[in-house]
Amino acid sequence: MSNEVIDTNVLTIASAPQQGWMHPRIPLREMGLVLKVLEWVEVFRAASDRCLVLDTGGTILDEYSSRANMPGFLSYGRQVVQHKFQTNAVTFVSLSYWNNGVERVAVLPEEVEVLLHDLGDRKMVAAAFQAEAALVNACDSDWEHPNETRALALLGITLQQILTDEERACCRDRDSS
Repeated sequence: MSNEVIDTNVLTIASAPQQGWMHPRIPLREMGLVLKVLEWVEVFRAASDRCLVLDTGGTILDEYSSRANMPGFLSYGRQVVQHKFQTNAVTFVSLSYWNNGVERVAVLPEEVEVLLHDLGDRKMVAAAFQAEAALVNACDSDWEHPNETRALALLGITLQQILTDEERACCRDRDSS
């Protein structure tokens, strides 16, 4: 069994076809790139030996369940999460948190906390670290920042990029135009 922490952008993009290919929370406008991510998610969903990693505190599931990330009760991303629950292909990890206002922030080893600027990403990193899991991304550029790359390396976390460097750059170029 392999464990994978899936960044929310992956499941949001996989849900985009239901939104008429355009979703306000993703910078992908090329149907081919959306289909590439959707195909990866479909393969992940069907693989009984690939587990979705979630935290027992529910912060990752709450982010997945946000209407802003996956509108519609039956969005494909939500269906994938539900399928992993139904097939017992979920690995739970226990994380420690601190509160930043209303946001619960996962605690990480000191040497990497200063490297991760996005407090929301810490739950994904902490879950991947605890589960010895890969972290999967499609288009979020945070994971390319040298500090994030260094933090993942220090923790021994593999980052799996579904889209190539060129495809992710195209997304950013398109989003900023």
